[in-house]
Amino acid sequence: MTTIRIIGLGSPFGADRIGLLAARRLAREVRLPPGVEVIERDRPGLRLLEDFTGARAVLLLDALAGGIPGRVREVERSALLARAAPLSSHALGVAEALALAEALGRLPEAVGLLGVETGPAPGPEDVDPVWVQALCLRVPVALERLVPDRRVAGCGGRIRSRR
Repeated sequence: MTTIRIIGLGSPFGADRIGLLAARRLAREVRLPPGVEVIERDRPGLRLLEDFTGARAVLLLDALAGGIPGRVREVERSALLARAAPLSSHALGVAEALALAEALGRLPEAVGLLGVETGPAPGPEDVDPVWVQALCLRVPVALERLVPDRRVAGCGGRIRSRR
């Protein structure tokens, strides 16, 4: 398995779009090395299990409710799995999909989440482009933590623009 997947998560509404917008920007503006894929997923639920198949590492991009609006935060695999509620077929969110993937032996060893805190619920209606930029700029460092034996974003670990 050599594939590294960056998966932007969210919905088309309000601040929940941050992960989708960041993935779209990365796919459009950044020259990523071979073996790195960028995917957008609108409220993926169990579809994440398919996205994990064949992946060596997965970096999820998402909005994080609460916290300081605009602050980018990394969440490691163990912390993501600790957030999972008891499994049920109802309300399967990201944490529950990760826990199910682990139980089924389909979760890659290298999994992390990079998110932007949106402040108190329900969060802002519009997404500040600075938040999306901040999330994109942290991707190389997060990927290098997940896959330390492979430089994933060009010279010195920086994202290189396609322009």
